[in-house]
Amino acid sequence: MRISNLEEQRTQILDLQRLGREMARQRTCLGSGQKLEQASDDPLLAVRSMDIRRRVGAQTIWLENIQELDSRLAVAETLVGRCVTLIREVYETLVHAHNDALGASDRKALAASVRAACDSFVAMINTRDTEGIYLFGGEQSFMPPVTRQSDGSLEETGGKGERVRVAVADDIVVESVDTADAVFFRVPEKTGAGVFSVLDFLTTMDELLSTSPADFHARLAEGINAANQVSEHLLLVRTALGGRLRQLDALGESQKQEKFYSERLLHQLEDLDYATSISRINQLEMATEAARKTLVQITRSSLFQAIQP
Repeated sequence: MRISNLEEQRTQILDLQRLGREMARQRTCLGSGQKLEQASDDPLLAVRSMDIRRRVGAQTIWLENIQELDSRLAVAETLVGRCVTLIREVYETLVHAHNDALGASDRKALAASVRAACDSFVAMINTRDTEGIYLFGGEQSFMPPVTRQSDGSLEETGGKGERVRVAVADDIVVESVDTADAVFFRVPEKTGAGVFSVLDFLTTMDELLSTSPADFHARLAEGINAANQVSEHLLLVRTALGGRLRQLDALGESQKQEKFYSERLLHQLEDLDYATSISRINQLEMATEAARKTLVQITRSSLFQAIQP
């Protein structure tokens, strides 16, 4: 009988300790508003919560990448659109220069407009963002694609290499802005015979209009044809940029929805249900009180009480 009482006392004391720990944990959770204070409270829930948190973190990074890439592509599309307008103006200037009634001074005035267009091209090719990164720099993001030498000539110093690729979702990357080399320095000829630079073309047209050589009209006709090729090429580049922007819009909306559902699931897993927690504390308090009474009865019991009729 003595052994049985001691064992029962030990069991009741362990129960009281367990109830006390559970009540303390519930009250701590009630204060923090979180279901878990430490992973050992519910290992399976902790692992699942960690996985979702990692997912939310990745989605946050992807959304930031999408936002930054969208901004860069939008600026690039606008700049390429302006370049299309400029090259059309150059085309009209060259067509106008074909007029035999124009004198040398008239053509020099037209040359000045072509020179101004070239300067505008250089400024747009060398556009930088707020962080000082050259928009069309590609992998050479901190090197200006074009530099002007001491003699006034232009040198294509950067903007070469591959386009930067940015992760925007699981196993999905989107190419950033095209490089200056791809957009401005390597315009394909219609014949497929080779490529030429927009800047070389504009510089050549400036010189042609300024000097009016003997083969002026023949070379001017070639220039008009080249202007058309540049215009068509830039329109294709702009269309590609627009396609990437539309792709990013769709990916951005998808990532926002996925992040919303992930965060909601995380809240469901981690956030405390106050009503349930308060109810559980009340249950624990009643269970603790019952265990205390039982322990008191066991402590007071004796062999003599057990054998009394």
